[in-house]
Amino acid sequence: MSNVEILPSPSSPPSLSQPSLPEVVALAPAPAATAFGSTPPRVIDFAAITSDAYDARVAYLLAVASGWAYADEETLAKKLRYYGLPRATVDRMQVINPAMLVVATAFLVRSQDRKTGVLVFRGTEPTNLINWLTDADTCLRPFHGGSIHAGFHANVEAIWTDVEQQLRAAIADGMTTLYITGHSLGGAMAVVAAARIFFAAEYRDWHGLVRGIYTFGQPMVGDAAFGAQCERGFGAKLHRHVYRSDVVPALPPWSVGDYTHFGSERLAVRAHEQWVASPRPRMRRAVSIAATVLLIAGGFFTRRLRFLERFALAYSLDDHVPERYIETCKASL
Repeated sequence: MSNVEILPSPSSPPSLSQPSLPEVVALAPAPAATAFGSTPPRVIDFAAITSDAYDARVAYLLAVASGWAYADEETLAKKLRYYGLPRATVDRMQVINPAMLVVATAFLVRSQDRKTGVLVFRGTEPTNLINWLTDADTCLRPFHGGSIHAGFHANVEAIWTDVEQQLRAAIADGMTTLYITGHSLGGAMAVVAAARIFFAAEYRDWHGLVRGIYTFGQPMVGDAAFGAQCERGFGAKLHRHVYRSDVVPALPPWSVGDYTHFGSERLAVRAHEQWVASPRPRMRRAVSIAATVLLIAGGFFTRRLRFLERFALAYSLDDHVPERYIETCKASL
């Protein structure tokens, strides 16, 4: 584990230059043209957020955190400086055991006043074979009255001791609010981590700290029994984002087991448009791995050949990249 604190530099990058950061202000709607642009946004005053309801500005910050969790802690801290968390500290936790198909990475971000924490899990790294094998380990295993994806469970179990240690230390240090987030595999791990917190008696005192679980391009995590338990425990705090034809939320496919989504769902059907709340999870599951691969391959070409653009296929890997989710969260402001 490592810790890094990024202090404001004497001058900002040219595209983000501003004489000084403004004072902390209460969260309030701002005109879309000025909320975020070529200058750093106002610092988010988390103390002013008194509800567990969905918050567009928090979603934007967490989408950025989830996207930049694929980098190192120093880069993550630098990026968060421009999206509401200047002078943030970032602690990295990582467990790697290729023989057990485990490569798990998480970061605990702390606000300058130490009261707000963001637990962000890194998703599937495109060049990491172990991550892909983790995703492919779709066997369902028992978990608190339901069943969950064996690979997601193994990743969280492997890193949980470090996560628990960091959270206990942060709570002792004055942390009063916690958000949990992640993109792709990281989103699935965020859900499993939330389930651990809400299902275990030893973490009962932590329930009030968890303000929200925001996931981006998250696959299904468990079966209907697991989903029902989570709905009762923290379902209202889970906010899933699905961009256009992103294939990952449609996985695992029907052929491998009884998986289902739960929690509130927000959809974006076109680029640069706002998220639209869905009244119920969209049960658009892939049929099989083979069919999914063929549709993804077809979608790759229809997006790049002009005369095929009108033939929109069901699934796309292009729509899964973190940048799409960050852009849509920004448009939703």
